[in-house]
Formats: sequence, C-alpha cells, structure tokens
Amino acid sequence: MGQYYHVITEDKNGKREYFNVQNQKWLESEKRGSPDYNYYNGLKLMEHSWWRNDFTTALAERLVDNPKKVCWCGDYAEEDECKALGFSYDEVWDREDEDYIYVDETKFKMDSVKYLINNSKETYVDLKDYYKKSKFTEEWKGKKYTMCIFPISLLTALGNNRGGGDYHEGGTCFEDVGTWAFDEICLSNELPEGYEKLDVFFKES
Repeated sequence: MGQYYHVITEDKNGKREYFNVQNQKWLESEKRGSPDYNYYNGLKLMEHSWWRNDFTTALAERLVDNPKKVCWCGDYAEEDECKALGFSYDEVWDREDEDYIYVDETKFKMDSVKYLINNSKETYVDLKDYYKKSKFTEEWKGKKYTMCIFPISLLTALGNNRGGGDYHEGGTCFEDVGTWAFDEICLSNELPEGYEKLDVFFKES
C-alpha cells in the first residue's frame, strides 16, 4: 500500500502548524467534481519531493530565515516514534480538513538561497552543491527535463521505506533519510559559524 504524508512545523514560540500536501486549487477543483491534475502534488513522498514542486517550494519559502522544527510524518509512522520527537501521531493525522494548511504555488525560487541549515545538529547542506550532485535528466514525450529530489522532505521524513511511493533502500544516502525529523531547520544565505557541512545527495536506485 502507498504511504501518505502530512507536515508538522513548530516555531520558536511553540506554535504548531499542520500541512496537507494537497493544495487549495486542487481541492477546489475536486469539490467541483472534476479534479484538475495540473494542481495535483501527490501525497506519497516521491510524488511531491521534487525541486520545483508547488508544495515543497511553498514550504521551503516559509523557512527562509525563519527556523522551525519540521517533520514530514507518514501515515505508517508509529505513535512511539512521534512521541519520541515531541508530538503525537493523532495531532498530525486525526484532524478536521479545515485544521490543515493548504498552500498554493509560489514564485519563490530555491536557487535564491544558498544553504539548508539544521540548527539542532549545527550542520548544513550547500544547496548549489546538492543540486549539482542530485540532478538528472529524464525524457518524457520527446522532451528532456532536469529533475532533482527535494532534500528537506527526505531529511525530515518519519516512517519512510514502509510503503509505496517512499524513498526506498538502495537510493543514495538512504541512511540520511529521516535524520533531521523535527529538528529546527531553515534556509538562508548566511551560514552560522562553526556549522559542519553534510555531504548528502539523493537519487533513487
């Protein structure tokens, strides 16, 4: 079975927000009875974990110079795993639809920031270096596209490798998936002194 994901964030004041990967335009079109799949992000991890995906880009924009704890929580995650990170499974998954935030596309460009920073572990990812190592070319309907897996969702994923659509064992840096779950992270062009570089890149097998 496929595993779906929701996102939980927590700011420095303890305020938590809960995100549904689906965006508002897709939901509105679905309610009209004819879902517009141009807006469909995909609830499975590897359906939406891409560099220019609407949801992941909008989530990244919210983290620019704005550190928050972040976890991409799968519905196959265990309650004790969630509690060990400081939240409950039910608060992420057992909510009314209106309690989730649904984001739409944004003009924000990931290329506009240099670093993905983990304040909890005092480490960072150089995004330019990451993109260079992770990108690949894929051809579809006679056209070539440059693809790149989005790093935040994989690094903060909880419950990965338990369902269809996950980033499975055999992919590069598989051991790093989930190691940042509910750590305080941000994106910035300023790098804190003394932080260590995490040399990571993701490509599916």
